Amino acid sequence: MVFWERLGSCPDCAFERRLWGSSLAQVLCTAADAIAGPQATAPEPSRKAPFDLMVANLDKPDQGVGPGHTVGRVTW
Repeated sequence: MVFWERLGSCPDCAFERRLWGSSLAQVLCTAADAIAGPQATAPEPSRKAPFDLMVANLDKPDQGVGPGHTVGRVTW
C-alpha cells in the first residue's frame, strides 16, 4: 500500500490524502478538503480503519501501523 498526502494553503483545497493498493488504479480510501467541506471515500471499506489510523498518526514515525510494517518517505 502507498499512503500519499498533499498539503496546501488554498482555503477550499488545503489537503488531500489517499491510500492505494497494489497499483494507482486501486484507490482504497481518500480524504480531501473541498469547496463543499471535507470529503471522504472508502471504495475498500475494510481499509478505512487502517487509513484513519494513519491519518490520526501522521506525526509518528510509523504512522501508527506498528513495527510489522515498513514506513518510508518518498519525495519527488
